[in-house]
Amino acid sequence: MKFTRRLRLYLTGFLLGSILVVFFFRDRLSVLTSWLPNNRVLFRIENTLSETSELALCQMSCYELDTNMLTFAFDEGDVQFGMSETHSDPKIYVIDTRYQDRLVRLFFETADSSAFLSKVQLPFETEECDCR
Repeated sequence: MKFTRRLRLYLTGFLLGSILVVFFFRDRLSVLTSWLPNNRVLFRIENTLSETSELALCQMSCYELDTNMLTFAFDEGDVQFGMSETHSDPKIYVIDTRYQDRLVRLFFETADSSAFLSKVQLPFETEECDCR
């Protein structure tokens, strides 16, 4: 059997197998990527989020953001590991997300079993808040 025929048979089987995996496991496809660092951090923060600081609540109201933004950030957000302080105690993770066509930057402080939203920013907007 020639190489091209073997390759074609292999790719056909791989394609059919992939279609079957998507068909049978469509409700659990997040398992395929849940081991990546970004998804692990988002999952941990989402499940241990205990409170939000007064500063973050003030900034959210000033920027006209609602609490649905947090749910959206956990689903679609990107952890900025370069800006995060992962070797400090408590660890500070910076999460960027696009919400209502605006880039929102969230700062979470995490300890062993709790997470805390400490600050909210809109990095590319000049709108200022008087929150302190």
